[in-house]
Amino acid sequence: MPEIEIIYTTTWCSDCRRTKKFLEDNGIVYKTIDIDKDEESAEIVKKLNDGKRRVPTIVFTDGTVLSVPSNEELSNKLEIDIIHGKDFHEVLIIGSGITGLNCALLLANSGIDTAIVEKDAIGGQLCFFRKVDNYPGFPEGIDGYDLAKKLNIQGDIAGVEFIGSSEIVQIQKSGDTFRARTSYGRTIGAKIIVVASGRRSQQLNIPGEEQTLGHQVHYCASCDGPFYKDKELVVIGSGDKAFKEALFLSKYASKITILGRHENWKASHEEQIAVSRNEKINLVINKEVVEFIIKDEEKPFGLKIIDSTTNKKITLNPDGVFVFIGVEPNADAVLDMVDFTHDGFIKTNDKMMTKTEGLFAAGDCRVCCTNHPTSAIREGAAVVQNILFHSKKLGT
Repeated sequence: MPEIEIIYTTTWCSDCRRTKKFLEDNGIVYKTIDIDKDEESAEIVKKLNDGKRRVPTIVFTDGTVLSVPSNEELSNKLEIDIIHGKDFHEVLIIGSGITGLNCALLLANSGIDTAIVEKDAIGGQLCFFRKVDNYPGFPEGIDGYDLAKKLNIQGDIAGVEFIGSSEIVQIQKSGDTFRARTSYGRTIGAKIIVVASGRRSQQLNIPGEEQTLGHQVHYCASCDGPFYKDKELVVIGSGDKAFKEALFLSKYASKITILGRHENWKASHEEQIAVSRNEKINLVINKEVVEFIIKDEEKPFGLKIIDSTTNKKITLNPDGVFVFIGVEPNADAVLDMVDFTHDGFIKTNDKMMTKTEGLFAAGDCRVCCTNHPTSAIREGAAVVQNILFHSKKLGT
């Protein structure tokens, strides 16, 4: 079995944090080099990634290299056996953000046999936050990675079974029992399922997007913004998220252009005032991006844009692009088992149950759109109360 020779990383990279947590959870020994502090290593990373500074870049003892691998890719490469544990639980929770972790902890402490499944590292998106503010018990804030570890430990003590690096790809119901199939082919049964899988950024779905994703096109400012120190960026979007992230990116970039499709901005008055006061940020209206130009030896990376007022085509050549046009729930496994709102979020009744008996939804994938750690805690606690009531009603 190949071993890890070196991991090229940075202190701020969210994928680096996810990868390291996954390796630590599985007892894998590794050595890291911070490319921000070692220019020679930064050049090695560029050479291994066709001129791109991609982290984490992992070099193995057999000479192979993985750049920004998923946990599933790492599992396959390192031959980590993640198919273990029981095949049936009273409650199966999909997603291990704050909502899912709090739900699992409270259920287990109530004597309910509970498992939680996560496609990435346990903690989900929580692991990507450098600081979580306004979280109960931490007046100075807490690192999201550290908070995830604390919740993980609490869950272990309570008896929660954690199933990491497994994505639920299909859920079926037969009688009163659910069967959830993972990306590894394992099937896990449950009496009750809670979908707490959060949300993901919407893509533009235009030519060139998939090929440039993660290279010049990004969806997370805190994850990839530090790569663009003293560079020029384009932010696509017109709402609060686009304006907030542009302000964050201005800490690094020398110039930022926010492109809006229409004449009016959707961002709040406060956000528009904040952006207008930032000399690095330029606002451009009535511009629709229709294609990403793939960088090669002959032409630089760029954006093809149409001016909606003149139909004139324009090309911009920034160093990078950040897309913030909206979010959608991670609900692919339950598409046929739930109803959705007009903006794509899971509908539930006042007991947080979907149209399928025994299938609950909580957190940011649900229509309530919590989008805050303290709200996520409340969602996790609320769904537990409804699950206990449902179980009592069924006599289980």
